Amino acid sequence: MRKQAVTQRGAQLLAAIRAHGDWIGRAELARATGKNQLSPHDWALLDRLHAAGLIEVRETMMERTKRAMYEYRAARC
Repeated sequence: MRKQAVTQRGAQLLAAIRAHGDWIGRAELARATGKNQLSPHDWALLDRLHAAGLIEVRETMMERTKRAMYEYRAARC
């Protein structure tokens, strides 16, 4: 299987996650990359980065809103 290259936007997301150093939520990640919010395309890129083993993802349920919250951090090697 051929290794997929990281897109420019994917590299930007990965760099922001690595620079943050610890778990970072979607809203903070958007701001760190110069956007107001992440797009569905950004979410797909984050899924690809996770599938490639470059980042870790955790999902927590927010009690007040009963919605999932996603956080990311660079994979520990």
